[in-house]
Amino acid sequence: MDKKIKRKEEVSLERAEREGLQIGDMLRSAYEDSEPSEDMTSSQDAAPLFGKFEKEEEEETSAHEDSQQSRMKMPWEEELAEELTVMMPPVSSAQGESMREESSEQIATSEPDLPEPMWWKEEPIGDAEPSVPEPFLVIAEDVVKKIGTKRVLDDFSLEIPQGHVMGLLGPNGAGKTTLLKVLGGLAHINRGRIWIQGEEAGLETKKMVSYLPDTPLLPDEMTTKRAKKYFAKYFKDFNKKRFDMLVERMEIPLRKKIGKMSKGYRDRLSLCLIMSRDAALYLLDEPLGGVDPMVRDDILRLLQETMSPTSTMLIATHQLRDLEALFTDVCIMKDGKAIRYGSIEAIRQEEKMSLSAYYKKIFGEVSE
Repeated sequence: MDKKIKRKEEVSLERAEREGLQIGDMLRSAYEDSEPSEDMTSSQDAAPLFGKFEKEEEEETSAHEDSQQSRMKMPWEEELAEELTVMMPPVSSAQGESMREESSEQIATSEPDLPEPMWWKEEPIGDAEPSVPEPFLVIAEDVVKKIGTKRVLDDFSLEIPQGHVMGLLGPNGAGKTTLLKVLGGLAHINRGRIWIQGEEAGLETKKMVSYLPDTPLLPDEMTTKRAKKYFAKYFKDFNKKRFDMLVERMEIPLRKKIGKMSKGYRDRLSLCLIMSRDAALYLLDEPLGGVDPMVRDDILRLLQETMSPTSTMLIATHQLRDLEALFTDVCIMKDGKAIRYGSIEAIRQEEKMSLSAYYKKIFGEVSE
C-alpha cells in the first residue's frame, strides 16, 4: 500500500511539472513575440492571462491540500511533526503581529541614507537661508561625441533649469547642432551621460523632446492639413487646437503644398508644428536663420505667445540681438566645449557689460 501511495505522489508531481512548463512556454511566447502597446499598459494586457493561470493554480493547490489531508499520515511524518512542534512552538496571532512589527522596524532603521537625486540643486551651506531646490530639466556630464577622429563635443557639461529659456551661442563648428541632435535622440554619444527630466537619455526621453532642425522639416508634396494629421498621429502630445490657432494667426494656407510656399511660410509652419507639442523640452536650431525682418518678427511673436512658465527651451542661434530678450540663460560654446553657461543677469553683473559685448570680447564679432 505504501508503494502505491508513493507512486501516486510521483505521478502527481510529474503532471504538475509538465503543466508548469507548458504555462511558462505560453507566457514566454505571448510576451516575447509581441510588441508593447502604447495605448495599453503591460499590466492591463497581462491581467486576463495571469488571472486565468492564478485561478487554475489555486484550484490545483486546493485539490492537492485536500488529498494530502485525506490520506493517512505515515509514522515518520507524525514523529517529524512532534519534533518540529518542540523546536518551534506554535505562535499566537498577536505574537506573530508583534514579531512582524519588530522586524519591520529593524529593517527600516538598518537602511542607509540614500543620496539626493543628482538633478536637484544642492542647498547652500553656511549662514545662507535655505531655498527651495531648483530642478534641472537637462544635465549633461563629460559628453564626448566624435565624427571620424574629431571631437565635435569634447567633455561637454551643461545644466538647464526647468522652465528656463537658454540661448546656445558660438561660431560655426562650435558643436551647437550636434548637441541638439544628441539631446533630441538623433545622435549617439561616445562617452559621458545625459539626463532629461530625471531619465537617462534613451528611447523614453525622445518622447519628451520637440526638435526643430535647421533643415526642411517636411516634404514638398505635403500640405498644412496633412502635416497636422501626420503630427497628430505620431505625437500623442500634439495639441490640435493650439496648432489651428497658430496657423490662423500666421495666415498659413491649409491646402497649399509646402513646396509651393515661400521660405517664410515654410518656417512659420515648421515652428507652429513644433510648438504645438506639449513637450518637456524644445530644441530650436536657428529658428531665425535666413528669414526677412517681417518673418523674423512673426517668429519672435510666436515664440513669446507659446512659451509657458514650465516651458524649457534651448535655442541655437547667431541672431543674438534679436533673441536676447527671450533668454533667461546662455551657454557659450567653442570647439565642442561649454566655456561659459549660466544666468544672463549673472554674466552681465560679473562682466560689467551686455551679453552682446561679452560675446564680442570672446569671438570678436556679433551676428546681426
